[in-house]
Amino acid sequence: MAVINERGNKKWQGFMMPEHIELLNEYWESQEDIEKSLLSEDQLEEIKRTVAKAIECRLEVDIQYYENKRIKVIEGIINSNGKDRS
Repeated sequence: MAVINERGNKKWQGFMMPEHIELLNEYWESQEDIEKSLLSEDQLEEIKRTVAKAIECRLEVDIQYYENKRIKVIEGIINSNGKDRS
């Protein structure tokens, strides 16, 4: 049985104009976009309690936030005065 070497989109790139490639790249990138969700009052209260506990106990936290249609993550310890007390 013969093995077929499939090159996927690579074999078609020679036939595509740079503008088409750019549009396709933008399309594939936009497929990962997410909508910004709104938090309920209960969710906001839970976040406030969690942040207060993390500040009080100097716990390491992962904070997820929305930016440019993506979810970003920051890891670290929250200081109440915004300065490192090392």
